[in-house]
Amino acid sequence: MGSGKMGEALLKGTLAAHFLHPKQVVMCDILPHRLVEIADRYGVSTSQDARTSARDSQVVILSVKPQDIRAVLKTIREVVEEDHLLISIAAGVSTTFVEEELGKKARVVRVMPNTPAMSLAGISVVSPGRYAHPEDAEYVLAFMSSVGETMLLPEENQNAAMAIHGCGPAYFSLFIESLVDAGISMGLSKEVSSKLAVETMFGSARMLKETGMEASELRRMVTSPAGTTVEALKVLEENRFRYAVIKAVERAALRAREIGEELEEER
Repeated sequence: MGSGKMGEALLKGTLAAHFLHPKQVVMCDILPHRLVEIADRYGVSTSQDARTSARDSQVVILSVKPQDIRAVLKTIREVVEEDHLLISIAAGVSTTFVEEELGKKARVVRVMPNTPAMSLAGISVVSPGRYAHPEDAEYVLAFMSSVGETMLLPEENQNAAMAIHGCGPAYFSLFIESLVDAGISMGLSKEVSSKLAVETMFGSARMLKETGMEASELRRMVTSPAGTTVEALKVLEENRFRYAVIKAVERAALRAREIGEELEEER
């Protein structure tokens, strides 16, 4: 349900990993031209009929924006049975909200992926609802593994996790933009600055992942006494860089909670 960027990322990943075959998938959307693009690109079936598509499927993925999820659930409510598995990737939307909107003991698993899933390098947080079966969580973890790493967390941790990994690519991109701008201001071309910034961040992240090293340890490795890096870090600390990041993550988590509350209030 929904063939936006994340819906397409999940489709691309599950097909590339041979987790699913094109014949097993129906992509639903209200935009005809988008469905034509998806069908041409991946060879899957498409439909604008969410109700029929949900009725005829075993797994329904709710890949829509939070403000659209109530309308989708209303559309499919009568055809969803207890043998359906619903996977919701709507930010801030609880499994309880989905269950109550459907008015039944639906098997719901909440998932928050992130945009690097489009490059099959994402990380997803998975939280089963109260009526989900143990094998449902196992299936969703396997499903999401096709587009990157996965973590199983209690649902009360979803908003905090989302504020790091869901919003994180935007924080990361802003930092990259800033590095590129700094390079340009000092006479480097945009192409050179971009390559230096992206490759440095990629290499640093890869090093942390492969070695299991703490980020603070890598920082200390790069920071020599009376050297260039220590002077740069002083400026970041003077400008409360660490504090700004912490407050940004806290605000994102709060907004996710607010989204859920707003949906509840609209009832």
